[in-house]
Amino acid sequence: LLGFTSSPIVKLNRAIALAETGAVAAALSVIERLDLGDYYLFHATRGNFMERLGRLDQAAEAYALAATLTSNIAEKDHLHRSAQRARASTK
Repeated sequence: LLGFTSSPIVKLNRAIALAETGAVAAALSVIERLDLGDYYLFHATRGNFMERLGRLDQAAEAYALAATLTSNIAEKDHLHRSAQRARASTK
């Protein structure tokens, strides 16, 4: 798909696939270069990657930001719980 379009969303999805192979740090490096600041799934993905890398304070911040960017109540609740889980893990 990346051969057909190099949109930031396609790059984000490719980075998610890369992370699933175990290359989470490399995937985080890829997405941090994307211009998707207003896209809540970008921040949710960053939070997931950071959490998997043990960067729990940053993960909590990313999840919390993602929650502010979605209007879907179920997703907002899930993201708030993810932020709380990451914060609790730092204690």
